[in-house]
Amino acid sequence: MADESDSVPDTVLMVRTHRDHTELLAERLPWIIAPYNPGSVTSFMARSPETLAAAINPEVTRMAAVVTIATGAMGLLSISIITLTNVLERIPRIGLERALGASRGVVALEVIIESTMLGLIGGIVGASLGLIGSAVFASARGWPGVFDLMLTWISVVVAATAGAMAGVGPAVRAGRVEPDVALRSTVV
Repeated sequence: MADESDSVPDTVLMVRTHRDHTELLAERLPWIIAPYNPGSVTSFMARSPETLAAAINPEVTRMAAVVTIATGAMGLLSISIITLTNVLERIPRIGLERALGASRGVVALEVIIESTMLGLIGGIVGASLGLIGSAVFASARGWPGVFDLMLTWISVVVAATAGAMAGVGPAVRAGRVEPDVALRSTVV
């Protein structure tokens, strides 16, 4: 049989007060409720909104950073794979360009521009969907929609830069295509 001291209290009283009076009320409430036995009343105060926000914000920021890094890595890998596949499919055309006088640098630059455009388009679509999703989420909860458009533009620039970085490997591969080997291996 359970001890009475381990049982749940029969009555729970929640008192809402002004922030400035919380500590004083938590200290005096047991004396008000049970003046002859104040030790029988357990009183505690909830965290202030500022304290609660200070405890939650670093965790949310850390979680958002992890999600952002993981998503960015997946995007970088996706663009790199798409660009490499595109280069491998276009080897005969790249060989023809090289045979007609295009330098390795020009071919590599072409591939980097394509991958940068993929990153740019992905960044614009992602930022747009993020803004729309955030606006819908905030509106559904009756919150004001507060958006930092500078961060939105920065995210688009970062996406385009990531696209350019993802295209470096495939660009090097495309630049190394020898015209005679590419033209002999497949009919253009």
